Amino acid sequence: MNLLLTAIGSFSCDVAIRNCHRLDMRVVGCDIYPIEWIAQSLDVDVFYQVAKAVDEENYISQILDIIRQEEIDLLLPSTDAEVDVLNKHRDELKEAGAKLCISGARTISTCRDKMKFAETVGKYAIRSRLVCEEPDPEFPVVTKPVNGRSSIGMQRIYDREHYELVPKDYMVQPLIEGDVITVDVVRHPKSGYTEVLARCELLRTLSGAGTSVKIIRDPELEAICKDIAEELHITGCVCFEFIKDEDGNYHMLECNPRLSGGVAFSCLAGYDFIKAHFDCFTADDIEVKEDIPEMYIARKYQEYIV
Repeated sequence: MNLLLTAIGSFSCDVAIRNCHRLDMRVVGCDIYPIEWIAQSLDVDVFYQVAKAVDEENYISQILDIIRQEEIDLLLPSTDAEVDVLNKHRDELKEAGAKLCISGARTISTCRDKMKFAETVGKYAIRSRLVCEEPDPEFPVVTKPVNGRSSIGMQRIYDREHYELVPKDYMVQPLIEGDVITVDVVRHPKSGYTEVLARCELLRTLSGAGTSVKIIRDPELEAICKDIAEELHITGCVCFEFIKDEDGNYHMLECNPRLSGGVAFSCLAGYDFIKAHFDCFTADDIEVKEDIPEMYIARKYQEYIV
C-alpha cells in the first residue's frame, strides 16, 4: 500500500516510517519545512513540502494532488491541526482514493471540545466548567480554551486578580498536582478489541513530549482506558493523558486523537502500535499484546547530514 504520512518531522513519525516500511508500505512524507530541514526525509520514499494546515485551502489542495499523483491508499496525519482540517474534508479525500486513518468525525469533535469530552467520559475526567459559570473558584486553578489543542493556551491561576483576566468562554479546572501518565490506546472499531500501554512521564520537553519515561502496568488504569475507548468509539491508535495524584487516583486530562509523540516508547517496549493502528482500517482485528514488564526508556537525539 501507498501511505501518505504528514508532518514527518514530528516525534511520532520516525518509528511510524520504520514500522510501515517493515509492513512493506511505500511511505510518502510531507512537512511544512523544506526537505533539507527534516532528518526523516532521508527515510521516506518520496517527500513533499506543503502549506501549513491553517492555510486550509492550499493545504487541502496540495494533499489531494499528492494523493492522486502518488496513488495514495492510506493517509495518516501526525499533528492536531492536520487532524482537525482533514477531518472536515473526509469526502474529498475518499473521492481522491485515500482512506483517512483517524477516528470518526463524531469522536474527533468530542475530543476537541473539552467540555463535551469531560461530560462524555464522566467520572474519569477532571471536573470542568466555563469561567463564567464559576466566578468564585477555589485557587489554584487551571484555565484553557474549550476547543484548544494539547496544552496550548493553558494557564495556572493562583489569585482572583489574574483569574478575572481570563476570557469567560475558557474552561476552568482545579489544579491537581501529580505524575503525568500517558497511555497509548488502540481499538478496533468492528471487534471492539482494545490494547493499552501506559507510561509515567519522568522528563518532558516544554511542549510536553516525554524524553524519559517508565512503562507501567496497572490493571485498574488499563481497564479504565478500555472503558473510555469504548465510550468515545475510538478507531485506531490515540493518546490518553492522566494526572495521578499522591493518593494514587487517576484524573483524565484529554484524548489526543492521533499517535502520541512517545508511541516509539510503546513500540520499543514490545507492542507494535503502528501495525495495530493500520490493522484497525485494513484488517479484521488487531493482535493480542504479549505480557510487557515495567521498564525505564529514555530517548536521545542524533545528528544527520541531509
